[in-house]
Amino acid sequence: TAVTLGLPFPLANLSSTCTCGAAIDALGDHFFLCHQATAERVFKHNTLLDVFKSILAEVGIPVVAEVPLRSLGITPPDSDPNSQRMDLFFTVDGEGILADVTVRHPCRPDNSTPHHRS
Repeated sequence: TAVTLGLPFPLANLSSTCTCGAAIDALGDHFFLCHQATAERVFKHNTLLDVFKSILAEVGIPVVAEVPLRSLGITPPDSDPNSQRMDLFFTVDGEGILADVTVRHPCRPDNSTPHHRS
């Protein structure tokens, strides 16, 4: 699904109802908030991750994806598997850079449940 936040393009061939039973708006904002739309967020995350890897590779910067923190000598903050690795690790001018890709709605209603850690 191509969700184009900031550009009011409706989604093509979209069902009118989510598997959770809620109505799906034409722009697909529901997928950012729904507990059952995890696959949509993961797909968007992985697509963005691939784009960033391609950009870095295009400018000659080697990048490693889903790098375990322990392999970099970093102790993870907790036992959550998502805290055990970073999405991207690359080096620029001898300095290692860790990057995380997070997909979230820019205008998430305050009463909705966040799907990311602070």
